Amino acid sequence: MQSNLRHTGLIILTVFLLLLPVSGIRQGKTEFSTGYQQAPLVKIKPLLSGTISNSRPVEFLQFRTRQLSKDSPSASRLMLPPAPTPILQQKEKNILAGRGSAKILQAESNKVLNNVMISVSFANDIFNNTDHYFTNGMGIELVHPDISKLPLSGFLFPGTAGSEVLYGLQFAHNMYTPLNPDLKDISYGDRPFAATLSLSIYKISINHFKGSRISSGIRFGVMGPAALGSEIQSMIHDIEPQGWVHQVGNSIIVDYYIQYESDFLKSTKFSLSYLAGFNIGSLHNKANGGLVLRFGNEAGKRKLESKMSSGLNYAFFVRTQLNLIAYDATLQGNMFSSNSDYHLGNADISRATFFAQAGFSLNYQGINLSVEQNYLSPEFSEGLPHRWLQIKTSFAL
Repeated sequence: MQSNLRHTGLIILTVFLLLLPVSGIRQGKTEFSTGYQQAPLVKIKPLLSGTISNSRPVEFLQFRTRQLSKDSPSASRLMLPPAPTPILQQKEKNILAGRGSAKILQAESNKVLNNVMISVSFANDIFNNTDHYFTNGMGIELVHPDISKLPLSGFLFPGTAGSEVLYGLQFAHNMYTPLNPDLKDISYGDRPFAATLSLSIYKISINHFKGSRISSGIRFGVMGPAALGSEIQSMIHDIEPQGWVHQVGNSIIVDYYIQYESDFLKSTKFSLSYLAGFNIGSLHNKANGGLVLRFGNEAGKRKLESKMSSGLNYAFFVRTQLNLIAYDATLQGNMFSSNSDYHLGNADISRATFFAQAGFSLNYQGINLSVEQNYLSPEFSEGLPHRWLQIKTSFAL
């Protein structure tokens, strides 16, 4: 008897389910309908090997609800999701294809930032009570998205997928002198006088998902008397240095550089990253590797130039770096000709130097100030360690 009742109930339930798509049901003020014609075709790929076959598409039954009254007692009985939009459908396909939500977000953030900034920097060893070796540096930078349209931007390193990108131009002037720049005669065994004047186009790719940053650039310019080192230092000094008549000869600067940095320890107020890079060209041929420690609030420590956040952001940082030197034109002169009165030879160059940097950075409402103290071990056999301070300020436009 119970078996017959069970069979009868199953038959009634089956007939009810079969009639449901045809007739529809209206109960209270909530309507249910089926929509095979609207159901997306999705190929399900296996989440675990061998668990689900992906050889044929599967049609999903799409239920749609139309709420006719907010006060309907049946409104809270069943809250099914609305029909997926094309964007949601694509994300669902990407997830089922194994790409994951993190990579979807990466693709959405892969763009050239609209930041427009102007930066001015000044570096000098006078803050360390010296006046030799790297003795003065000045720079002006412009960050603008339209720089990406310049033809040379296509030669910059492409970066990683999902990065936010900044493009910039930098105008820079640097000067180098021996220990005593006031001597007119050549100081043999010491660093020669040298000056560089250059214009660089650069690209910075910041990947917040991987915690990485890639900088690349192309530098063009001149070294030698054409860089106006003697004239500029004469404007700064009360007594005009006499040794500039023996500076390294004129040469063209064409350099390409890449610098990679990636976090391997990170929290909301702390990060420790490693870096590696190289510079190849007529001015410098060298490679480097090192570590960077940062601590500060979350917006301050992760590349202030990537986003102009509101409020006060701060960061303290320490950087240590090993440089491997193949050629330095500011010490060895023009690598293609001997047009200098004096320069150091290959045997005099330190092939490995140690560089360290410590400082802080503040950012408030798009205005950034950074102060960096720098240290460099001897660059040549009879050289001394050297220190200088750099101050840089940036303004968001």
